[in-house]
Amino acid sequence: MRALIYLCLALLMASPAHAELRDLRARLSGQEGLIWIAFDGQPTSVRREATASGLVLVIEGVSPSARQIVPRHRELVTELQVEPTEGGARIQLHGDQAWTSSEAELRQGGVLVRVRLG
Repeated sequence: MRALIYLCLALLMASPAHAELRDLRARLSGQEGLIWIAFDGQPTSVRREATASGLVLVIEGVSPSARQIVPRHRELVTELQVEPTEGGARIQLHGDQAWTSSEAELRQGGVLVRVRLG
């Protein structure tokens, strides 16, 4: 019985941290926009790829569930799609307006994305 309890405790302690996406905020000011993507835990890296309709972020160190989010205010981001990957997530950000440039950086608890509209 004790061995079973110790085994269960060891499995709980060895499980990877779960970092679910918990908040998405977007703000547009003139031709510049800020997008904040917050997680329960700290991501370890972010890589961005521009697409015709927005941006793809490849984020490591998180483990969110697959989902689609449509923000209430769609001035900057019209849709966000989350696809889990091994060790992270692939997040697609879509917008109605063309984004001419973008930057993504890790911040405390999430990823901050800066975009410039064209």
